[in-house]
Amino acid sequence: MYVLKPIPHSGRDLPRIREFATQHGGEGVRVRPGDLMEVAAENGLALELSDAQGTAAIALLYDFSRDDAVFGEIGTMVVGPDHQGQGLQHFLASVQLIQIAAQDYPFDGGNIFAVVTPGTASEHVLVNKVGFVDWSPGELVTELRSLAGIPFNPEKRNLSAPNGAIKRAAEFLLSLRASAQVYRVPTGDSKVRIEFSWPFDEVVDELADVEK
Repeated sequence: MYVLKPIPHSGRDLPRIREFATQHGGEGVRVRPGDLMEVAAENGLALELSDAQGTAAIALLYDFSRDDAVFGEIGTMVVGPDHQGQGLQHFLASVQLIQIAAQDYPFDGGNIFAVVTPGTASEHVLVNKVGFVDWSPGELVTELRSLAGIPFNPEKRNLSAPNGAIKRAAEFLLSLRASAQVYRVPTGDSKVRIEFSWPFDEVVDELADVEK
């Protein structure tokens, strides 16, 4: 059984997660500056998937904002080599979209985005599984990302979540639900227990328009 929960905002945990990202990130994964990872953890937007042997995967959502403008970037999603082939990237990206909805992010074309290297597994999953589409960053998000020390790279592909992506993620997760707060992985027999401080199942049901 896997467990998915927020990464604690502590001096001990973040270096461990950063080391995992550096070791297993592979092609196309940019390990973010420590302050960005710290803010993600502080906001409850850094997730760790683990089993009895330790960390299996991580997924972080980065926030860029100014005044009323808020952007969320799905980034630093890394699955350890012993846990690949189970559809965990698709699962984690879908969970992140539910997080976004639960935290009342504005959802208008380009507010939720990802930057991927063409030809990678991340590109395939986000486009063909999660439903992200091509997107051109505007001036404000370009400025905010540059100020954070991670400017957009013209060699990468910019994607955003279109209208309907969150409902699609909720329906996908609902199809995997095994019991309360427990979900099957997309491929294989393993299961994931969700340990969040908020009612994940209820939010999934609401977003999937499940009738009570």
